[in-house]
Amino acid sequence: MRQLSLTDYFEALHSLASPEGPAVVPGDAVFFPLRRFDPGSLVLADGSSLLEQLCTVAELAIIEDVDLTPQLLKAHLDTHGLDCLAASDATDPRRMHSAYLLCVANRCLASCLPGRRIW
Repeated sequence: MRQLSLTDYFEALHSLASPEGPAVVPGDAVFFPLRRFDPGSLVLADGSSLLEQLCTVAELAIIEDVDLTPQLLKAHLDTHGLDCLAASDATDPRRMHSAYLLCVANRCLASCLPGRRIW
């Protein structure tokens, strides 16, 4: 949602974070935040997958997140070569309009995962 009253604040953040310095923008430009998932949030300090470690201590991990899409989850599992895990998208678009409901478990439990299998 655009918050016009905060446009100067977000423009300042953009200027500070921009590696090439402040950009020349039209005077009527509106600045607002964009949400993006950080794939690094699923990676531990040693480079291993948080989900892989979580599935060693739990039978099932359920993730409800606005920014983590099934495609991003699949990319993470692929990047880390996690063939030992299974994942599904259990999002019900009739009930959940803004978040994804993703399930991750050990491959032996793949047949028990609800929703559409994505990995």
